Amino acid sequence: MNRRGQAMVEFVVAIIAVVVLFAALVQIGLLSKVDTDMMNKAREMAGEAVVAPVLGEPASDFIADWSKGDDEVNYSVDDEFSEADTFEFENHIVGYSHTADLFTKVGPNLVSGLLGNPYSVMNGMVQGESSKEVDLLPVIRDMVYAADSIKVKRTVWMVSGGEVF
Repeated sequence: MNRRGQAMVEFVVAIIAVVVLFAALVQIGLLSKVDTDMMNKAREMAGEAVVAPVLGEPASDFIADWSKGDDEVNYSVDDEFSEADTFEFENHIVGYSHTADLFTKVGPNLVSGLLGNPYSVMNGMVQGESSKEVDLLPVIRDMVYAADSIKVKRTVWMVSGGEVF
């Protein structure tokens, strides 16, 4: 008789574990869908900014170097960049690309157009950003993660292609 009670307890524990695992899979699926939607929306916003005209000479930040933040993880929120200028960009990047050779081999291209005037083709960087709060399922909120929601945020940077007016 004692074995029957033990089997019932084991069954209840197993059912609870299966329900939590199933809920976790559903929650991960929901978060993945929202993440994909936010990435697409951020790309759309950046894409619209890419073709928008730039008034005056663009004041773009050129990145000379990127440093890890306190968490020692590359490309995370606490990382910082050091600024460069168009002279450094032209000498250290465009200068090493052998633009004349490139032009003779492939014809007109974006990189060859940068020699002498980096702004002739590249007007800096534009940003698209999108975020959304995702409500957690009650079983996840109560048994796994003690919060009502998780914020999903995506940021996309693209090179601007708009004409300078």
